[in-house]
Amino acid sequence: IIVQRRSWIVSSEEMGGGNFSGLSRELVLAIERLRAAKDWPRFVYIRPTEQALRRSGAEGRDKDTKPVFIDLES
Repeated sequence: IIVQRRSWIVSSEEMGGGNFSGLSRELVLAIERLRAAKDWPRFVYIRPTEQALRRSGAEGRDKDTKPVFIDLES
C-alpha cells in the first residue's frame, strides 16, 4: 500500500536552460543531473503544475490532467 509519494517541483531555472522542445540531448542530460542531485527514483509519475497549465491555456482543467508514468532509465 502506498500511503504517500514523494514529490518535487522543478523550475525551468533548475533545468539549466537549453533546447527542451521534444526529446533532445540537453533535456536528457538536464534530467540526469537533477536525478542525481535530488535522488529521484527510476520510476516516476509527472504532471504539470497549475501555473504551467495556466500558461498553456488549460487552466481549470487541472483535475483532467492525469499523471504520466516515466522510466528515467529508458
